[in-house]
Amino acid sequence: MLMRDLSIIVRQMRVFAERNLASMNIGFPEQVILMYLTEHECMNQEQIAAYFEIDKGAVAKTLDKLEEKALISRHVDPSDKRKKLVALSAQAEELLTNMGQAYQDWSRNVCFGISVKEMAQLEKNIAIMAQNSSVLIGEVHNDED
Repeated sequence: MLMRDLSIIVRQMRVFAERNLASMNIGFPEQVILMYLTEHECMNQEQIAAYFEIDKGAVAKTLDKLEEKALISRHVDPSDKRKKLVALSAQAEELLTNMGQAYQDWSRNVCFGISVKEMAQLEKNIAIMAQNSSVLIGEVHNDED
């Protein structure tokens, strides 16, 4: 069953990631946001929440933890003084190197036996499913209003 298998993969990845970075005291939600910030420099909290389709409050809590650990900085957005931009700190670089290695190890082992072409198709199909589920939830939410 597809959803069961996806759930197992995500849950096991979370366990793997947290165990590999346990000595650095970085939880999975923190890791996910750090990885996002490596690809998207200086984003605000709303953009992060929208990307992951999660509550802004949950993002704020995670950003607070990252800021306490000096892994990110927040500064006022010059184009909108009501918002703060989030950026990686220099201290995050070593951590990101370790995270990158851990996730490469995970991917190499979990995707063993899957060709590059098959992996590309799988990623495409899962992206379509994610988009379809977002549309469906949006439609259900709009029907409730």
